[in-house]
Amino acid sequence: MSKSHPRWRMAKRVLTVLFFIAVIVLLVIYAQKVDWQDVWKVIRGYDRLALV
Repeated sequence: MSKSHPRWRMAKRVLTVLFFIAVIVLLVIYAQKVDWQDVWKVIRGYDRLALV
């Protein structure tokens, strides 16, 4: 099989990097919308024996 064209290799690399940047940006955006104090309260309220 012939090797892929250098432009396609570069395009795949760029698209992969853009994809991971988009994932990170979305995670940060949605993480900022979470009320982390409520999350902490719920986690602290769990029955530890039930988790084990």
